[in-house]
Amino acid sequence: MLDLDTVVAVPFQPQDDLDDNEIAPLRLDAYTEAWSRCLERIKAIVTEVYSPVVKTVLDCLDTVHSNRLSGLPFPELPVITVSDFSGGSLFLELLGTGADSDDYLAIHVHPADCPNVPTALKYIISRFVDRDDGTYIGSHCSRRESCTDLPKRKGAVLAPFDVELLRVWYKSTQQTTQLVVFLHDFEQFERRTLQDVLYIFSLHIETVPVAFVFLLSSPSPSTYLQAFFPRSTLTILRPYHFVVPAGRPLLDAILFQTFFDPTFNLTFIPGPRLLDYIEEHYETHNASLDSLISALQIAHLHHFTTTRLSFLAETTPSFTNNAARLRFTKVVLGNLNLEKNPKKQKDRWLALAASPAAFTQAIDDARDEVLSQSRDTKLAFALLRIVLDALQGRREKLIGRWRGVARISRALAEGHSVNGLSELLKKLSHDDLVALVAALHDYFQSAPYELRQAYVQLRSHIVALRSAAAEGTTGDIAEVVEGMIRKLFKPFNTTGPFWGVWYTGENPFPQEAVDPSVRSSLVSGLSNPQAFVEVPEEKSDTLQDEEDDDGDDTQALPDTSILFRGYLKAGKMINVYDWFDAFRVVLEAQRQRKIDAAKRGASDSVKRKGKKPANGVEDEDDEEKWRMSVQARFIRAVHELDMLGFIRHTSRGGGGRKGEYVMRTTLGLVE
Repeated sequence: MLDLDTVVAVPFQPQDDLDDNEIAPLRLDAYTEAWSRCLERIKAIVTEVYSPVVKTVLDCLDTVHSNRLSGLPFPELPVITVSDFSGGSLFLELLGTGADSDDYLAIHVHPADCPNVPTALKYIISRFVDRDDGTYIGSHCSRRESCTDLPKRKGAVLAPFDVELLRVWYKSTQQTTQLVVFLHDFEQFERRTLQDVLYIFSLHIETVPVAFVFLLSSPSPSTYLQAFFPRSTLTILRPYHFVVPAGRPLLDAILFQTFFDPTFNLTFIPGPRLLDYIEEHYETHNASLDSLISALQIAHLHHFTTTRLSFLAETTPSFTNNAARLRFTKVVLGNLNLEKNPKKQKDRWLALAASPAAFTQAIDDARDEVLSQSRDTKLAFALLRIVLDALQGRREKLIGRWRGVARISRALAEGHSVNGLSELLKKLSHDDLVALVAALHDYFQSAPYELRQAYVQLRSHIVALRSAAAEGTTGDIAEVVEGMIRKLFKPFNTTGPFWGVWYTGENPFPQEAVDPSVRSSLVSGLSNPQAFVEVPEEKSDTLQDEEDDDGDDTQALPDTSILFRGYLKAGKMINVYDWFDAFRVVLEAQRQRKIDAAKRGASDSVKRKGKKPANGVEDEDDEEKWRMSVQARFIRAVHELDMLGFIRHTSRGGGGRKGEYVMRTTLGLVE
């Protein structure tokens, strides 16, 4: 047991903090656990949203070759367009895993694979004929029976871009599967190349049952196809159009059901500033699901790596070493959020720190309190969504304050979460109020058992409201619903001294991780390249030795960085000859270090073998080669800085001398 005086007598100092090798793995484990659960939840939500579209596309592929129109002068080539394709890789994964792999044989084609017609045909045909990996629709599906038993093309009778080769292969292997070609980034394909490829395949549609799937980002596929293809190409196509759910509904579904769902306990709660950036980035810059997931992952990583106590999100670590336990106690005491009665609470936590068991139990109790109160707030989010659905169609400015999870979170943080909600509910008709109460009742009826048991009293109020509404009494429903939601709404930053472990508060999104400053990145990379480029272990030791010898790491830098160091020390105009001379001095020092190291190695060898060391003087040819090498390396480094835009050539330097100076394009940089 720790002595109370020992704990409180030693003040918290930064150097007394937990060592990185002790706390970093704990934070990483907490981040990994939280992000894994978050990603699984997002995939489950997206699967539920995308499943109807995936099923419809697969049903269309099943019948695309059987539902042919009779009486046409020539058969039509079936094409399926999937527009507003923001689902990215996750939609393809769902499309692949949801398909019966014995019925479809699919390949994926990108614009870079089709620079011209022969190359495009060769690529498509070879992907079918020469495949033996058993991969079908998507990159995550495999056949129940391997494709290794399918014979490959052995002869060179037919050209590799001849569709007859595909027909012969399809017939000889007695294939019954449908061939599907996915065209990614459809808008980037060259129009003439693609229309010729489609025309050639349409000539063989009777013997080669192939279907093309166009993955578009355009929200209107029919209009785009009419503008993209000429009429002669459109006449040979039989298009089927499908739209992937995207936009605001998908964003709201992911954010609400992942972070503000009382049935899902996630140890990460984004604040209003972070949510503002997520929504703005998705709606304004990039409406891709992959981009949204990446942004959420960056937010998770930033929170768990910058929050001092993030390793307490799931469990409280135990330390067998007294010194480590003492450091852990000081870290916790130094990062408490004591807003109400700070002196009294601090004294309480200091007293608890005297007992490791009591201190750990207090942390666990604080965690349970945060999670319990956050569940109340998340339930308020869910009920408010139901109420807002009932208010759809009202004036936008009246319900706009609650449009989206970011605005609701902002209203909660500012203390006016549901102000004015009852006034809007009073404007609903009797039937609308009855439907609203029924929706609230149905929500609890379909909720998990644990949630229903935790809110028995709240359920009884809703049942009473439903009975009163059925009897025609709806006068107090508006006030009761608003009061019920207001009581549940509790700001996340008032849930105890550890709320910062889970809630990001007013911390902004780490935008520099997504859109870093190009200028700062270039300067940092040139000034300290070893922080950006992985150095081999044996070379890293050598560089460290060089830095330790004289405290100057210039000799351990690459050529461009050496030149950039001189760039930072120069004025507005740089004399090229002086610049080269300084560069040459550094390279000479590097060379001398290598020569000295070689001599030391040779001396050790001589001592072991008893031979006289060889003469280390180089001949004139070697010296000439070295001088030429230094000049070439200097010119290359100057060209690299020129390409990066750091210098500008001048026709006349200072003092009337021509060609001796270059001008700096960036000033105010510090080394």
